[in-house]
Amino acid sequence: MSDRRRTALRVGVAVLVSVVGLIVSLAWVKQWSASRGTYEVQASFKDVGGLGVGDPVSVRGVDKGSVRRVELKPSGEVEVVLRLDEDAILHDDAVAVIRSVGLMGERCIAVEPGLSGKKVVHGGRIRGMLEPGMSEFMAQASGALEDVRTAAARINEILASGMIEHVVSSIDQTAGEMNSIAQENRDDLRQAITSFRSSADRLKRLVDVHSAGVDTTLALAQNTAQQAEQLASRLERITARIESGDGTLGKLMADETLYDDLRRTVASADSLVKDIKAHPRRYLKFSVF
Repeated sequence: MSDRRRTALRVGVAVLVSVVGLIVSLAWVKQWSASRGTYEVQASFKDVGGLGVGDPVSVRGVDKGSVRRVELKPSGEVEVVLRLDEDAILHDDAVAVIRSVGLMGERCIAVEPGLSGKKVVHGGRIRGMLEPGMSEFMAQASGALEDVRTAAARINEILASGMIEHVVSSIDQTAGEMNSIAQENRDDLRQAITSFRSSADRLKRLVDVHSAGVDTTLALAQNTAQQAEQLASRLERITARIESGDGTLGKLMADETLYDDLRRTVASADSLVKDIKAHPRRYLKFSVF
């Protein structure tokens, strides 16, 4: 190998090493400058709606960081790591909301820092949620449009089958039959209506004529009810007096001795009557002179 080739090879290797070293240095400086004065927090989402690494993160509308990592966990939740400037102070009740920022579905994270007194430190965790955007709206609109198309297809099938014409024809036929029945029975209907009106008038007159009698009957019934209530009250007082032993009947029922004497007297009188019937001459004596 000639000296010229060796020199060229050495120069090429030196240039290549210099370029690689420059690239490594620039990457390290960029990473160092990016990590300098920042901290990271984690947020969990059920769905991130297409959020990607590098998407912007704002705190109350001010750009304060970016998305560093998006990872799907075995639990089904998506863990997002946010890199924030150190002056973006968050509290443990902070909320990270994924929002749409354009018609093409670009995403960003808007962080509400919270108000509790406990600050979130490096590696801390905050709550995350997805705010429906244009893509979600378009998905819902697409589903609704599909439902409308299905309904329209079903309506077209019904129209094509002639079902509507059949229903309309049946309604017209039924209306015609009802009209014919009404025409044929017009006199009977008029007579029935006239009879109903006459009966209603007679009933009204009957009520008007006997309204006074009804009022009197109700008054008598009310008076009778009052008298019955008074009689029941009196019977209740008499019963109470009898049970307490007041009066002759009460004493008779309360005093067992008097009751026994009365029974013996009645029994003696009964025996006397029987003896008089059996031996009248013993008690009745007749003498002519």
